[in-house]
Amino acid sequence: MKKGIILIIFFVFYSVLSFSQDRDRNYILALSVELYMNTSSRVECDNFLTEFKDMLTINATWQTDSIAMFNSFVQKAKYAKHYRKMDVRCQFVYEPDDNHNTTVCTDGFDILINGRLIKRNKKFISFLKSIAYGHQ
Repeated sequence: MKKGIILIIFFVFYSVLSFSQDRDRNYILALSVELYMNTSSRVECDNFLTEFKDMLTINATWQTDSIAMFNSFVQKAKYAKHYRKMDVRCQFVYEPDDNHNTTVCTDGFDILINGRLIKRNKKFISFLKSIAYGHQ
C-alpha cells in the first residue's frame, strides 16, 4: 500500500517536472476531486494526495494573468482568528522558485493558505473553482 502511494506521488510530481521543462516554470498545479463527493471521514490538506490518489484530476495553468490573480488573492488574504478543520476537495500548489511554495486547499467554501484559514472570499473561491473544474 505504501509503495503504491509513493509511486503515485512520484508520478504526479514527475509529470509536473516533465511539463515544467518544456514550459515556463511559473504555473499553478490544481489537484481536485468531485467537489460534492461524500467520504467516511474528513480529509485534511496534508492527507489530500494519499486519500484521493486514485481519483485525482490534475490541471495546471501557465497563464500569467491567472498566476498574477492567484498571487494577488494570496497576498491580500485576511486570515481568520480561529481555525476550523475542512473536508478538502481541491489543492493548489504554486512554486515560483526553489525557495518559495504556496499551498492552497479548499472545500468549496473555505480556504486554507499554507495551513491557515482565511476569511471567506467568494471571488477567490470562484477563481479556484475555475482553475480546478473549468469555468463555472
